[in-house]
Amino acid sequence: MSKTSRAVKNLERDLREMGPEKRTLPTYTCAYRPAPQGGVERATFGFGWVPRTSNDVKRSLPQGVPYEVSGAFGETGDFGTKLFVECAMPGELGGPSKSAWFYADASYTINIGQPELDQEARDRQTALTYLMARRVTDALGCENKPLQKPPVVKPLPSP
Repeated sequence: MSKTSRAVKNLERDLREMGPEKRTLPTYTCAYRPAPQGGVERATFGFGWVPRTSNDVKRSLPQGVPYEVSGAFGETGDFGTKLFVECAMPGELGGPSKSAWFYADASYTINIGQPELDQEARDRQTALTYLMARRVTDALGCENKPLQKPPVVKPLPSP
């Protein structure tokens, strides 16, 4: 079984079993490490489901900046990006997917020790998270094709 097939199987199972209050744990699909020596410097990408009524969708990243990006929404900070989007699943998962957001949770520990990110760097980080999430929504077969447009990041005013 390929890594993609395994991720899809896990995400489908998680959606089936998700309760009305709690998000599913992320299924991690890939990581980028710039140095072969190891260390904490990396970018990792996890994906899952969260009930649309959950408080997990509210801002929670330190110094997070809310944004919209081509139909998705979330927030981005120096060390992470969260993205939420509707994913209309086919077949028996159509019903459960109507009450959940598909989410991407990206960790950018590669930025540790770097100066605070400017908005342009945050936008690039957000666009990369969007593109990684697109690969997963394509593999899941989301009927509404939620991330097909090129990512156009629009920071929103902080509440």
